[in-house]
Amino acid sequence: MNRRKGNALLETALAFPVLVVIIMGVFDYGRIFSTNLLAGNAARAGAQVVILNPERFAGSDWSAAIGEVESAIEAQDPGTRKQVLVERFSECANTQTEQAYPASCPGAASYVRVRVTLPMNPMFRYPAGAFPAHVGEAAVVRIN
Repeated sequence: MNRRKGNALLETALAFPVLVVIIMGVFDYGRIFSTNLLAGNAARAGAQVVILNPERFAGSDWSAAIGEVESAIEAQDPGTRKQVLVERFSECANTQTEQAYPASCPGAASYVRVRVTLPMNPMFRYPAGAFPAHVGEAAVVRIN
């Protein structure tokens, strides 16, 4: 009878670390998914500022407009460190390659891309992981 109790204890001791690693992986995956949602919501909030005032982003002085985008993103999730990149680019009608704004070809479409990157520090240091990791999302708005 004592031998069976010892076997159960040994099996539990061997399975417990594996179970803990699996549970931590599930939690980390959920945190990555949640951080990705936050980054996407922040990028869409910045794109909404562009949608409401597209003419401000088409001009040559658009630094104040970038400040509005950054403040709208900060209002989405205050206090979180985030990297915000707002960039303009153009695309010619016949090609789908990005060009510097404004494009030299006639009939080019102009866009604003709002990219938000959030840091992600996992609970567990995985063997092949690059840490700290970053999770990012982008939103693109056509301005003309």
